[in-house]
Amino acid sequence: MTGSNFVDGSAVLWNGQARGTVFAGSTTLRAAIPAEDLASAATAAVSVSNPAPGGGASGAGTFVVFNPAPSPSALEPSSSTAGSPGFSLAVTGSGFVDGSVVLWNGQARNTVFAGSNRLNAAIPTEDLSSAAAAAVSVFNPAPGGGASDAGTFVVFNPAPSLSALAPSSATAGSPGFSLTATGANFVGGSTVLWNGRPLNTHFIDATRLSAAIPAEDLASERPPSL
Repeated sequence: MTGSNFVDGSAVLWNGQARGTVFAGSTTLRAAIPAEDLASAATAAVSVSNPAPGGGASGAGTFVVFNPAPSPSALEPSSSTAGSPGFSLAVTGSGFVDGSVVLWNGQARNTVFAGSNRLNAAIPTEDLSSAAAAAVSVFNPAPGGGASDAGTFVVFNPAPSLSALAPSSATAGSPGFSLTATGANFVGGSTVLWNGRPLNTHFIDATRLSAAIPAEDLASERPPSL
């Protein structure tokens, strides 16, 4: 600290608490600030006290302890399947603090601080409702802090499973009709294939699709491959 009227016996005060002080002249003091004073973001009031007779405490200056910038390095897990239940996402990295928040596409998720290198975030079922690539980042509060770069969490579409067709047969030369395919893990965008060729398909729900079978596909006797 620099200033004036320092004496041998002057003490530097950190939020009113004396710190080990070395007198380096009437204009300079050196104080030992322990790691505990820097453990978390804060604004510390720093002043000088001269001993009696006379003396007393000076006005206070401000020392700011900033939060570090967070730096996530890995997600566990890093992917899931559309329609899966919610889960706890582990984010590992460095620079995390009590108050760090995991962001999912920029939106805060309930976050548990598990140490300076790990956070656990609750990812709800709604975030996994459809296939997507989510941007996952970490935000540290002020002072300092800020948002990290984003990693990618991939929500994959499930593999479809076909169990039945209605109807399952037709007579050669019949007119076109609507085929209902039942099964599991259908999604918006699922397509019924007729001998490998995509058909005009309507998504009903996760267990049903309807597909338009044109008359041309019924012109001759031949079993289709769906």
